[in-house]
Amino acid sequence: MPFILRVDIDKPYGHHNLIKKVISKLREDYCFPRLNCFEYLKPTIELLNFCNNFNIPAFWYFRNCTIPGLKIKNLIHKGDHTVGFHAENTFNFDSFKAEFNLFEKRIGLNIKHFTKHGSGLLKLGRHHYAEYEPEKYKKWGATLNLDFSLGNGIATNFDDLQVKNNFYKNMFWMEPEYRDRNFKETANLIEYAKENIVVLVIHPSNFYTNKFVRYELEKLIQLSKENSIEWLNKIKY
Repeated sequence: MPFILRVDIDKPYGHHNLIKKVISKLREDYCFPRLNCFEYLKPTIELLNFCNNFNIPAFWYFRNCTIPGLKIKNLIHKGDHTVGFHAENTFNFDSFKAEFNLFEKRIGLNIKHFTKHGSGLLKLGRHHYAEYEPEKYKKWGATLNLDFSLGNGIATNFDDLQVKNNFYKNMFWMEPEYRDRNFKETANLIEYAKENIVVLVIHPSNFYTNKFVRYELEKLIQLSKENSIEWLNKIKY
């Protein structure tokens, strides 16, 4: 059985220094112009090249403030990746639909998948609706013919990773600070993944700044290849 790698692209310029944090926030909240001189989406490019080098397809969920340019689209095509929408303004169906329509127009692709930005604990930006209401998103997805299969929960055991009613409620987070303290070893996922699908989630900015996150992903990829565990570019139940 396979792994599914979900990538949430949250920070336009990353957060690896004060300048990148500030201009990321300006673009997130105030539609600050995309400036390539500040290395727009550099962490995303880094992670895309990493995945392509290992032949690992993934799901890449972009926000309206992280719309990819041609270079990233070419890398996505080269790696046979899947692009989705990372929803932010989910106050109601109309606000979600308006944000999605704008996203699809800007990105110039036919989008069939979406996830939710944030897990209900914090308001993460000017346009962000903090509440996390997955049952609503399932209905909205059905209305717009969009797949909402990946939730934002933190798995606490192997049972938490199982799909139920075509929905993966919980993820295994590649960032250690988001893992349950009793369920945190990536190596333990290999035996489970031989018989079950495991959904992993990662953020390019953390991959770029945290050597441990990069090491953990590379280790998991190597173990998966040694054990003939594939990686999917489509949702499988």
